[in-house]
Amino acid sequence: QQYRQSIFLIISELYANALDHGVLKLDSAIKISPEGFMRFYQMKEERLQTLQRGKIRLLFSHKPTNKGGQLTIKITDSGDGFDWQAYQHDLHENSSFCGRGLKLLEALCSRLTFHGRGNRVTAVFDWLR
Repeated sequence: QQYRQSIFLIISELYANALDHGVLKLDSAIKISPEGFMRFYQMKEERLQTLQRGKIRLLFSHKPTNKGGQLTIKITDSGDGFDWQAYQHDLHENSSFCGRGLKLLEALCSRLTFHGRGNRVTAVFDWLR
């Protein structure tokens, strides 16, 4: 119960990334300014209205541990993925309107692993009693 906000944030961020960047193929670089931020969400609405097909799959597994438990969330989307091997953002130096989501996930999860072309992600959240 005490970890529900963290778990909600993890699932929300994973889903939003899969939808925005995977299924809808939106680029966060658009959000470089307040005007770009608004344009991003206009484009999102337009693409959602015309979306013909796309898929996001979430798989959850949980195992108890001696100290609490471990929740594993796997998400796959039908998008092209991204170059996760080149991904490196410093959250402390980020003053733009984008680029904080993955760092948030890294801070909340004990492990965040990208697979293949970047459209499959495994997030592991360890919780304590």
